[in-house]
Amino acid sequence: MENFKIIGTGKEVFSAWFEVKKELKTSIAPAGKNPHFKSDYITLDGLLKKVDPVCQKYGIGIMQFPTGVGLVTLLFHEKSGEYISSYYELILDKQNAQGVGSALTYAKRQTIQALFGLSAGEEEDDDGHEASHEEKAFEKENPVQGKVDNANAFQIAK
Repeated sequence: MENFKIIGTGKEVFSAWFEVKKELKTSIAPAGKNPHFKSDYITLDGLLKKVDPVCQKYGIGIMQFPTGVGLVTLLFHEKSGEYISSYYELILDKQNAQGVGSALTYAKRQTIQALFGLSAGEEEDDDGHEASHEEKAFEKENPVQGKVDNANAFQIAK
């Protein structure tokens, strides 16, 4: 399946999107708290409460459809019928209804956030700083012997 396509010339939908983006700006305050990682995150509800009214003001709609293994998102222009379609493949932590629901919520939020270039503010964009500290700590605790390349990566991962 194609991950992204534009139906129509795109002129109307992109023009309206630009007006929405000007009004939304670049960030949204995180309202959710993750107790496991002790971090804040943007909730789907908070994101939709910010995005939907502005989209409606400029004749833009968002529709999202689960496919069983992914999520299709349509960003459409009310008057012209033009739309942008994107596909997000789900990655399930659990192979049950709970896992699908969690993956769908995450995919919905990430897709809408990406569509409008919205971040959770400065804390979200640490240029990989936090991840690099975690990676170095992991490497220190789990040293790899020899060169890691495609030929032996599978053996190391076992």
